[in-house]
Amino acid sequence: MFIIKHRRRSARSVKRSLCVLLGVAGLATLSGAASADVCFPTPVTLPGLSGLPIWQGATGVVRTELNEPRWAAASQTSFDNDPTGNEGLYRIMVDQGDTTLSVSYQAPTDLGTPSNADVIYFGFSTDGTGGNLAKGVVIQVNGSGATDPTPASVIQGETYSAAAIPKWTSSLGAPTWLKDAAVWRNNVAGDAAWGINFKVDLATAGLSATSAFKILMALHKQDEANVANSVNLSTPDPGADVLLPGTLFIADPTQWATGVAINSGCAAGITISGSQIGTTNLDGGNPAPNEINTTLGAVNEFYARPTIPASVPLFSGLFQAKFHVADWGSIAASNAPWITIPNGSAVLNGTGPTSDPNVLEFNCPANTATETCGIATPAEKHQCVYVELKEAPGQSVPFTTAAAYTNMQFQPLSDFTAPAEISVKGLKQVFHDDKPRDVYVYLYPKNMPPPGRKPIWLPTDKMAATRRFAEMPPVAVRHVERAPVGAVEANANQKMLAAKPRALAVKPGAQAAAASAKPGAILAPPAKSAGSNKPVLELPLPHTGIGDLDLSPRQALAAVWPTYDVHVYYGGAELTELRPDVYLLRVPSEGVAHVVTDVMAIETPKGDEGTGSSCPKGPPPVEHNVHCGCRVPGGTDREQSRWGLLAAAVLGIAFARRRRAQLA
Repeated sequence: MFIIKHRRRSARSVKRSLCVLLGVAGLATLSGAASADVCFPTPVTLPGLSGLPIWQGATGVVRTELNEPRWAAASQTSFDNDPTGNEGLYRIMVDQGDTTLSVSYQAPTDLGTPSNADVIYFGFSTDGTGGNLAKGVVIQVNGSGATDPTPASVIQGETYSAAAIPKWTSSLGAPTWLKDAAVWRNNVAGDAAWGINFKVDLATAGLSATSAFKILMALHKQDEANVANSVNLSTPDPGADVLLPGTLFIADPTQWATGVAINSGCAAGITISGSQIGTTNLDGGNPAPNEINTTLGAVNEFYARPTIPASVPLFSGLFQAKFHVADWGSIAASNAPWITIPNGSAVLNGTGPTSDPNVLEFNCPANTATETCGIATPAEKHQCVYVELKEAPGQSVPFTTAAAYTNMQFQPLSDFTAPAEISVKGLKQVFHDDKPRDVYVYLYPKNMPPPGRKPIWLPTDKMAATRRFAEMPPVAVRHVERAPVGAVEANANQKMLAAKPRALAVKPGAQAAAASAKPGAILAPPAKSAGSNKPVLELPLPHTGIGDLDLSPRQALAAVWPTYDVHVYYGGAELTELRPDVYLLRVPSEGVAHVVTDVMAIETPKGDEGTGSSCPKGPPPVEHNVHCGCRVPGGTDREQSRWGLLAAAVLGIAFARRRRAQLA
């Protein structure tokens, strides 16, 4: 039985009073504006994890964190009468089959120490929004216990019927519809002073998943040193409504908040997907949103760009994100330790590196020799990052999909590495002996100026032209000493060639598809036919700035793209001195040497290391155009895989065929 003592006192930012289950209770009239209807998201799938959170039991993946990753789909929500948004939070979600609710109450801070005077309240109507029938539960925080979680030790059920007298009846012990009630009270993870989780079996509770209903959630934080400063939180805000004596239940369930139909999800809210999470890193000038730069001194900038419907009144500081990384490599481990990325625990929209309210961005700490983004650089490059969204303190924001994840790679950017094999097999028969071979390796860089104080601009227009040429080279034509009848003479004005393609004869049996081709079109390889001698168009090669345009696709690319070739020679003489870029490698007879080639693009001027500038400013010293090497020439943001390495200051590594060289 409850012993009732009324007291009203205003303290701090909300009105507070004492409320103790099965003992002395204080009641307060609370005020504030009601928030939107309560809705019920479904879980999002994370690597190795799916479904509702499981914190105890023998079935399924058990994770004992209060805020384990599967809770991410249920946004942390503040109570209606908490203007600070920091006193208490709740999370609520439903499984994909609409059979079970998972509910979590959390106190980020406690006024004293977690004790059995700290209490949570949960109630719902079972006749839709009529509110004539309702059920509820009151759960105390355990007064002791060193292990989290532990089963809740004190639970009291409440039942309401408008037709009965008394309308409310109590029973000590867990009602049959309440499952897995557990308490966290040791703050091991540091994300809450205490918390209580439980599940609701909808069928046993008599709660329909297809109809709207009434719902109440409340939390009492006891200040053990000064009970007058205790805090009462509630959704909805009770206002002037009468409370059930000794509790935080609004006595009339028709005044509870409205919960939408459980199976309708959360509509018209903010959504986020994996494609909207990444970094602003550039790899060789190309956007690399799924790459995390491990280079010493680099600063990674993470972002999330969720979809925000027009119905949400958007402004900076409306909602926030928490960024996590799983340091478990390429295996989807269900016990993955998700780590909060430093500086990424409470990232507000429209603040930090950006003022765009549609974006959440933050900068990691600068990399050290052993850390990337403020955490130990993982040995396994493949990682996973997930982001969970929630309302900013004091705000009310709807979320349809509040969490998502994406795959990431930890790797040094603008760094190209490739293995190679140098073999001297077969030389025994050439030299007729079984001696070790001296192999000379010559590195030949092209279009790769050394680092210096002045910024370097790439000839991006020519690079774009040669790229298009390499992707779709024109059909090879047969050069003749003089033009055939009806064709433009070979020594015709070159301006005419540029304006109108020249027709050349083809071999008998080749079919010309050029009769209707537009000037400059790329021709498909001619199909075989009998007795045709129609002309095909000779296409002018792209302007690359070099004189000889009769090139293969690779030769055209190498003419302007940053490239280096590796030429390997062998000989019978021993070199006593090596020139720059010339290396001596001794390989056993008929043996193989394995080498690794590593090329790094230096993107900051010499002497300015660590400035963080990836795109130099100032007048171009080489070529006047709008590019500064921060994008693959001729490409789009989505073209990352095929041409990303080319833009990383390396076109490729070409090993010249072995040949003898007379070396002195």
